[in-house]
Amino acid sequence: MVGQIFPLGGGMMTNLTEIKATLKYGRFVQGWRIGLLYITIFISCIIPVCTIIMLISSFYGIFSWEEEMLFGMVFGNTFSILLATVCIYYLCRHKKVKNQVKIWLFDAVPITAKVTRVDILDSRYKPYQIKVEFFYNEKQYKQFSDPGNFFTGYRKIFLQFTKEDCKILYSPKFGQIMFQRN
Repeated sequence: MVGQIFPLGGGMMTNLTEIKATLKYGRFVQGWRIGLLYITIFISCIIPVCTIIMLISSFYGIFSWEEEMLFGMVFGNTFSILLATVCIYYLCRHKKVKNQVKIWLFDAVPITAKVTRVDILDSRYKPYQIKVEFFYNEKQYKQFSDPGNFFTGYRKIFLQFTKEDCKILYSPKFGQIMFQRN
């Protein structure tokens, strides 16, 4: 449930919709972007259904095919099936990420951390990679974000959090960092 409230380790409560990003996955996608994926899947399914109706119509002699039309239908169906497959993949991935974030929130503790960009300091780091430094139970922790690439995307959202006193949620049980909306 999206509106579900989770207790934080410090006695505070947080809502799943307040999470803006995680250090492991980058942007935490919610709202209209997920709705857009569902709409895209629905529209992508219309083309193959129309093709089936046209095939049945041509079987009964109501409709006849032309060579250019056949090429267009094959191309349109291939594109729509590929588009639907990509959208379904992203929806499945989102569900997995959402379930993991829910689990992380059960023992999350609000902490103030120092977040810095490491990609501009050293050329070995990929674009928009950050380092999060904080203290928890009198022990210092340093974690780096995964580097983005062409397929996973460059995580430009991390630039919003680069500051000396960034408020984060840290899950000590899983060692995961989450960033809240301001």
